[in-house]
This record gives sequence, structure tokens and C-alpha cells, in this order.
Amino acid sequence: MPTATGPALVTVITGGLSGTLTLPDAADAITPGPGFALRVGITMRDAGLDLELITGSQRGTTASGFDFTASPTRADILWRVYDGYRAEPYVGGGVGWRHLRFSEVTVDGESAGQALGYEGLPVMEPAFGASTGLRYWVSGPFHARADAHLGIILSEQGTGEVHALVAPGVSLGLDLRWEPPPDRDRDGVPDKTDRCPDSL
Repeated sequence: MPTATGPALVTVITGGLSGTLTLPDAADAITPGPGFALRVGITMRDAGLDLELITGSQRGTTASGFDFTASPTRADILWRVYDGYRAEPYVGGGVGWRHLRFSEVTVDGESAGQALGYEGLPVMEPAFGASTGLRYWVSGPFHARADAHLGIILSEQGTGEVHALVAPGVSLGLDLRWEPPPDRDRDGVPDKTDRCPDSL
């Protein structure tokens, strides 16, 4: 039998798709509508942590009449509060940015950037925030998921000076989680083919 190894660093590979809704700050002239988010990540089950990369797209119209697309992207670290059989609540946070793309039309002789006070285009605004959520095992690799987010966006919008915009939001979606075959003694041989699955 092979020599026993230490705990597996990565035990689950994940991917997912969610519908998203952001509630913009009252001072934010960017009002995105419903959108979607794609996720890829890894789970370190022994550490109780998930690492995720999330990107999405939301469309809308600014207060001055410009159509735009907002593409938020962030990297999150999630800590599982409880590692349940079906339900896994978690909390976490991350950093990223909000990429804004505007229509090329002008309104009253002004471009989108000029109307909103941005010095140049494209617009890449730093962002960070916190989240909490629940993942629920449905069947096989499928897990339902609900998240609540509180984002802080560092924007030059309106004044040309950096200020914080608060952007709470929610998302509902589905995760696909791939887990390697069980290996209780962590010797690299799956339990179903290991002659002594509980021996170190």
C-alpha cells in the first residue's frame, strides 16, 4: 500500500451561475438592472475555506440617459460556518473592480464620461466587500445557492475625486461541485479499490 500523505489541499472544484440584483447607492448615477454572475473556485475542506473568482454583467441606463454595461469582477475567500450534510452556511469577503462600458452616443454634446465626471474611459473602479450565504446540496453535483453582498466601490463619479459608494445586492444560483472519490486514509487510493481504506 502507498505511504500515507497529508491532508488534501484542494478537495472540491466548483463552478456556478447566478442571477444577481444590485441596489445602488443613492449617490450612484450608475443604476444596473438584473444581471448574471459566473463563478469558478476551489474548496479546501480541511481548512473550511473556499476560494472563488466571480465575474458578471449587468446592463442599465445612467441618470443622464446613457446606456451602459457594468462588469463586476472579484476574488472571494469564504469560510464555512458549519459543514453540514446538505446545508453549508458561510461568510466571507473579497476585492475586485467594477468595469463600466458606455454607449458611444452623446447627450447635449457630452460623452458618457464627461456627463458622469470621469476623466477617461474605460472606467475601472476598485471595489471590495463582504458576503454571507447558504449552499444547499440538491442531488449529485448540483447545489442551490443564495448570497447577500455588501460592496464598497471607490469611484471618481460626479466630482472627479475618489469617494465610496455602497452597493448591497443579492444573488440566487446553482453550483456544480466536483469531488474526488472518497479516500478516508488519504493514501492516494480511493476507498472502493483500497484493501485497507482505514489504515494509515
